[in-house]
Formats: sequence, C-alpha cells, structure tokens
Amino acid sequence: MDIEFRAWDKEYKIMYDWIKIQSMLYQSTHWDEILDDCIIMQYTNLKDKNGDEIYDEDILRDPKGDEWLVKITTYGVIGYSECMDNWNITNRASYMRIVGNSYEDSK
Repeated sequence: MDIEFRAWDKEYKIMYDWIKIQSMLYQSTHWDEILDDCIIMQYTNLKDKNGDEIYDEDILRDPKGDEWLVKITTYGVIGYSECMDNWNITNRASYMRIVGNSYEDSK
C-alpha cells in the first residue's frame, strides 16, 4: 500500500504533489508555516477507470452521471452523494472517473 499525500495551498490556490511537498519541507526551517497554509489530502490507494490515483476530497462521477465526494473515514473510503446514500466505494472506484476535487474546478 502506497502512503502518499498531496496538498492544496490555500493562499496560492494550487495543488502540490507529494514530491513537491517533500522538497518544500526539506528546504525550509519553517515547515509548520508551510503546513498551516495547506490542506493535506491522503491517497486512497484506489484508481479510477482511467488509472488516475484517487485522493481524499476528489469528486468522482459514476456511469449514471452521479457525483461522489471521496472521504477517508474509519470505515474505509466512503463516497458521499446528494442523490444516494453514502457508500463504501472501494469496489466501485474502478468504474468511476475523477472529475475534480473540493478545491479546484471540475474537469
């Protein structure tokens, strides 16, 4: 299982990948300030139907067109949707595609 993260920079409104986060923390003596300005999202260890990595706070679209907000919980990786009950999406993720996330515009 891969443990990776990405971060949304609240000030500059950009997404940093795991390599960029590690580089920024390594080069800075004020890592706490860097992390205070970012929202950290963990990789779920799931991939969508296109093979793209799914992270906490991603928005997925299922084959019917319904959208699901991904959250990592103590119960697993859960999809929240306005149209249906919440579901554990572990077995469904490979049929869905990422259309955006909570912080960037949808694709």
